[in-house]
Order: sequence, then structure tokens, then C-alpha cells
Amino acid sequence: MKGLSSVLLIALSITACSVSVKQEAVDVRPAQASKGDFVQQQVDTLNARYKSVLAECTDGTPAYYCSGVMLRTT
Repeated sequence: MKGLSSVLLIALSITACSVSVKQEAVDVRPAQASKGDFVQQQVDTLNARYKSVLAECTDGTPAYYCSGVMLRTT
């Protein structure tokens, strides 16, 4: 009896390890159109900040503190 229960336990353990679960593939790559839109939006934002010629920020600090552009050369 002890031998039979050991064999059943081993057989049950082996079959429990071999059960497969169906998994669906998920595409996690971003769409090319949205990536291009994001890049264009960033370019437009940077250009708008670059073209801004404010003398000072709303709280009185110099404009380079609120423009978001670290270096401006002309």
C-alpha cells in the first residue's frame, strides 16, 4: 500500500508539472504613427519655447528659469 501511494504521488506530481496554460501573444510595440506624433509634438514644444522672448517668468525670475531651453545660441 505504501508503495502504491508513493507511485501515485510521483505520477500526480509529474502530471501537475506538465499542465500547459494557453497564453496569448501581446504586441507591446508602440504604433509607428503615435511615435511620430509624439516626436513631432516634442519638436513643436521645443521650438515654441525657443521662440519665446519673455523678459521674465510670471513670478519675476529671469526667463531662462521657465523657458525649458537650457542653451540658446543665435
